[in-house]
Amino acid sequence: MKFLVVASGALSLLLLPVTPAGADDGGQPAAPLAAPQSVVAVQSGNSVEVAWQAVPGATSYEVRSDPAGQTCTTTMTFCSFDSLPRRVTYTFTVTASDGVQTSLASPPSAPVRLRAQLAKPIFASEKVLVGRSVRGRKIWAVRQGNPLAVNVLLSVGQMHGSEPAGLRVTDRLRKRAVGQDVDYQLWTIRTMNPDGAVRGTATTVAAWT
Repeated sequence: MKFLVVASGALSLLLLPVTPAGADDGGQPAAPLAAPQSVVAVQSGNSVEVAWQAVPGATSYEVRSDPAGQTCTTTMTFCSFDSLPRRVTYTFTVTASDGVQTSLASPPSAPVRLRAQLAKPIFASEKVLVGRSVRGRKIWAVRQGNPLAVNVLLSVGQMHGSEPAGLRVTDRLRKRAVGQDVDYQLWTIRTMNPDGAVRGTATTVAAWT
């Protein structure tokens, strides 16, 4: 330890300790802030929600999107991006601050592709009655996939009652597991002609609602 010599009288000296420049009261430099970890980004509607682990000593965080370069500053450990362009894949990094120093950037989040989505589903139910045959048989449409996707696919298994192969195709489609995070919604109608399917005739006899 270094000391400063100060004259205190004719025959005495006073030794005072000297604190190195840049050290705190304990004689040690302030520890740097750790970079935030475990950054997770998830699409919610047409927004992206970003969350991460808290950093000890941090009082605020800045989140940055790549690409686009948009930022979000918060005192919480989550942040929402509401105006990013759609149909683009993004990653997000986070820095922490204690008001004096700023941490290094976090490892980037896993990529998330921001899909355009509807404000609400076309139909609330996954099974919709779309019509009845002349003899009163119900004609159903069944939805699989993402109910908010803007890409809508329709598969009709049978139009002519004498052609049953499409029924098997529709049955197989409906047995497939389709997650709600895909970029489309698939609607299937097993038969448009249930009366013809029962009789095995090609005549279409349906009355649509």
